[in-house]
Amino acid sequence: MKAFHVLDNGIKNTSEEKCVMNFMAGNSLYNTGEYEGAITYYKEALWHMTINEYEAIYKLCIAKCYKKLGKYDEGLKWLDDAVSEVKKNEKMVEELKAQYFAD
Repeated sequence: MKAFHVLDNGIKNTSEEKCVMNFMAGNSLYNTGEYEGAITYYKEALWHMTINEYEAIYKLCIAKCYKKLGKYDEGLKWLDDAVSEVKKNEKMVEELKAQYFAD
């Protein structure tokens, strides 16, 4: 949680790297089981992102949070959204699905 608080403070006090910092804050919360909070930060990271591959990764993280919360339909919806970002990259599609179903 210490890492989360440092990141959260950084997010509030900078205009740079908000995408990465929100993603890292989401990871910190995810790793402590705070899935609802992680979703919020992953979604904020998405808002600051423009590259499809990164969007796919962040959407996968949101999908995994919903899965951990037992909200399987919502998790699969986000997984499908992640896959749609990179549908032309078969290797990445396979990796996204493998990561989702591994947990």
